[in-house]
Formats: sequence, C-alpha cells, structure tokens
Amino acid sequence: MSFAKEWIYRLRHNRGFGVQSPAAFYLVTHVLRESRHQYYLYPQINSLAHATEGSSAHCRRLFRLVNAIAPRNIFIIDKESSAAACSVASACKRVPCTMASEAQPEAAREFLGAHTHCHTQTPLGQELKSFIERHKSIGLMYVGTTPHYADAVRQAIEHSDRHTVIIIEGINSRERRKWWNELVASPRTVVTMDFHRWGALFFDNEYKKQHYTFWFK
Repeated sequence: MSFAKEWIYRLRHNRGFGVQSPAAFYLVTHVLRESRHQYYLYPQINSLAHATEGSSAHCRRLFRLVNAIAPRNIFIIDKESSAAACSVASACKRVPCTMASEAQPEAAREFLGAHTHCHTQTPLGQELKSFIERHKSIGLMYVGTTPHYADAVRQAIEHSDRHTVIIIEGINSRERRKWWNELVASPRTVVTMDFHRWGALFFDNEYKKQHYTFWFK
C-alpha cells in the first residue's frame, strides 16, 4: 500500500468510516474520540501524567475505554506502574483489580491509593497464576512495559472467554511488531484494533474476525 493510500485509509478509519461493526464504530466515535465530556478523574489523571512524563490524552483515552468495557476483573502488568496503567486501574473502581509491577513512583502510589481499590504486587512472581485461579478467567488485561509480555498474554488467552479484552502497549516496537501480527492472525482472537503504538484484542465470537487499523496521536 502506498503512503498516500495508507494515509487515506487511516484517516477514514480514525473517524469511524469503513468500520462495519456497529459496536466497533461506537467504540471509535463515542469512546476513543470522545472529548466533550469531562470525566470526574480527568484532573487527577492529567496531574499524574504530567508528574510521570506520560501522555495525558492517552491516559484519558484508556480510562474511557476501560470504563466503557466495564470488565468483571482487571489484571495489569507494567514495570513501573505508569500513568497509563494507573488510569486503567481507576476506570472501574468496584471490580477486582491487581497490578503487578517492579516499582511504583511516589505519584503513582499516591494516585492508586486515593482513586482505586487496586491490589499491587511487587514483583510479578506467581500473581497472574493466582489471579486466574481466583477468577477463573481474565476480564481485562493491560500489558505495559514488561519483559514478561508474551507469557502474560499467552496465559490470558488460554483463560479468555467472549468477554475478555487485552490491551497491549508498544506494539510498534521492533521487538513486539512480529508478535503482535501473530496475535492478529491467530484464530483465537476475533476483533483486533491497531492504534499504532498500542492495540486491543477482543474475543467475542458473536462477531466475524476483523482487524482495524487506526492512527491516534
């Protein structure tokens, strides 16, 4: 695909055009691109992103996405409890949430303590296995910066059902791109969304297998 054709393709999909699934269209136009409404935690999310040199726009987008999905449980694996990971943890305060990390900056620790009921585990250890044993399956998994990304996603897929969603950061890196493409092609995944720097896997077999490519700043 030429650069011009790819740019037009991305532009169409960014606005929701060409997205055939009503659910996916709603997700793009009313959740990921929503900017009119101010969620109650936006000021705190913006402050955390600024303190940790994260992207406040990305954090707010993840917060809206997880809030809209309303998963039954959340497992987060992120090396340093980034602002993005904390935003995911705070999106559904009433559901069981575990964050496995190696370190937590003070700003992240304060945010998690004030705005979530997230259980934190350092280091990863057997936490994912224990989480799966407790909950039987994964509701939503967020995979940030971690050398354990492939194993974590493999375990999540093995314990997925039609309601499972997996969000993966850094899919544009040389290390993860080939692996990400294999996940997209896998018969286990149903709807996959590529946002250039991050992606999402959905497993609802009521839908036809479909892959979407978007370009969000």
